[in-house]
Amino acid sequence: GAVFLLGSIHFMRADDYPLPPAMGAAYAACRAVVFETNIGLMQDPRVQARMLELGMLPAGRSVFDTIGPETRRRLEAKLAETGVPGAAVAGFRPWMIALTLSALEFQRLGFDPNLGVDMHFFNKAKAGQKRIAALKTVEFQLQLLAGMNAAAEEAFLALTLQDLAQAPEVASEMVGLWRSGNAQGGHDAHSRERRRQR
Repeated sequence: GAVFLLGSIHFMRADDYPLPPAMGAAYAACRAVVFETNIGLMQDPRVQARMLELGMLPAGRSVFDTIGPETRRRLEAKLAETGVPGAAVAGFRPWMIALTLSALEFQRLGFDPNLGVDMHFFNKAKAGQKRIAALKTVEFQLQLLAGMNAAAEEAFLALTLQDLAQAPEVASEMVGLWRSGNAQGGHDAHSRERRRQR
């Protein structure tokens, strides 16, 4: 049989729909839809609680004391820009802060996680009673984040902060390139923005 592989954008806007006809045709031809992880389970409050549990630092520790001065400066600047008090994230691990700030930034730009392409096809497959499967368990996915060492966590946060600084300029363009399947254009746009940041 045939397998269609679609890269996912987790945050999109209402005017990003309808999707290109090729995506709809690929979906229609499939008997099963396989996601990276169990999207239905990700919405379970118990999973959210588990993610929060894994994303917290030990009691009495602050993220501002665990990251280097440059990452701390960038984090404080981003928090001030978004209006999030430092005390609200001080007890989070760097990876949890990175995910939280990414979600806040894309929502601020008008993108909605409920309109992401993965949620779109998950809801469509559920309504159409297609077989739904996942490549990884939710716990495995969470442990990939929770299992990072301190250096990897800080690097993840630093790169996220760097990318979020570019988001207002490149987010819409990246969705357009994704819709058209223009991978080289995405690479060029990312490179242009990184040069501009320097």
